[in-house]
Amino acid sequence: MCNMIHLFRHGRTKWNDEGRLQGWLDSPLLAAPKPSPLAVDYVVSSDLPRAMATATALFPQHTVHTDARLREISLGHWQGERIDELMQTEEYRCYASTPQHFEPTTQESFTDVTKRMREVMDELFALPYDTIAVVSHGIAIACLQCAIENRSIADIHNIMLDGEQYITVTQAIFTKN
Repeated sequence: MCNMIHLFRHGRTKWNDEGRLQGWLDSPLLAAPKPSPLAVDYVVSSDLPRAMATATALFPQHTVHTDARLREISLGHWQGERIDELMQTEEYRCYASTPQHFEPTTQESFTDVTKRMREVMDELFALPYDTIAVVSHGIAIACLQCAIENRSIADIHNIMLDGEQYITVTQAIFTKN
């Protein structure tokens, strides 16, 4: 069984720099990350190209497996839109400022993202590898982190990782929560 999972956020993209929401859409990485010094036995990534490109660059010696459940939150009709323009709408301001009160219309819920992230983590911890690297996305990882740390979804935007940053989750911590 797996003992440790390193969860990486994908590298910085063109749309990150432009202030556009990506969700399940994609934009290219600004630069390929340098290989990670971490020793891992297995690598799995979101199936979105920005995450797969990050995983391949971080762990060039490994085959990168993919799992669609590691995708970013689906942002529905907001995908591809500029954040500064969306901030003019009450719905987006609620998502950004008081996420615990956000009611999705065309977007995926934080609860659904958390559920699919927990499912894939359960499966990964059952694999016969000691250490696994996962490359996913900011909100997806933050949803999982809120669940593991018993934090309110109100904290989600405060704990998001920057591009290529990672958190480490051990089996003991994950199964406790």
